[in-house]
Amino acid sequence: MNLKQLSARLGLSPTTVSRALNGYPEVNAATRERVMKAARETGYRPNRTAQRLATGKAGSIGLLMPIGDQVISDLHFGEFLNGLGEQAQTEDFHLVVMPSDPADGLTIAPTSPLPIPFPAPMPGSGIPIMTTRKRSGERGWG
Repeated sequence: MNLKQLSARLGLSPTTVSRALNGYPEVNAATRERVMKAARETGYRPNRTAQRLATGKAGSIGLLMPIGDQVISDLHFGEFLNGLGEQAQTEDFHLVVMPSDPADGLTIAPTSPLPIPFPAPMPGSGIPIMTTRKRSGERGWG
């Protein structure tokens, strides 16, 4: 069952149903309870893709996993990755693991406006870092 079907079943607009499900204060308590009850009874589950489009949030956590001859294995990495995966699933996030040779470089595509802390390459590493946005106050492309 999708949002449109649930709203048709209740005789309410999709906007009202969505707001009731998301806890908006302008929806009165009786309507909210009616919507929540119908959602439970029908097994309604929100469409995560639609939510991500509406909120502009990807719902993803990315992990760059270093590979190559110079990478030292960490005995606890598997445990860390397992915990990260479990928590991502609990919070309904996609976990994206991307192998990366540390000598290749790093591109950062922040989803919030900078000035978030901008990482600097480790001195002497020779790893180039670029971003798809400019820092606060900078002009030009970005």
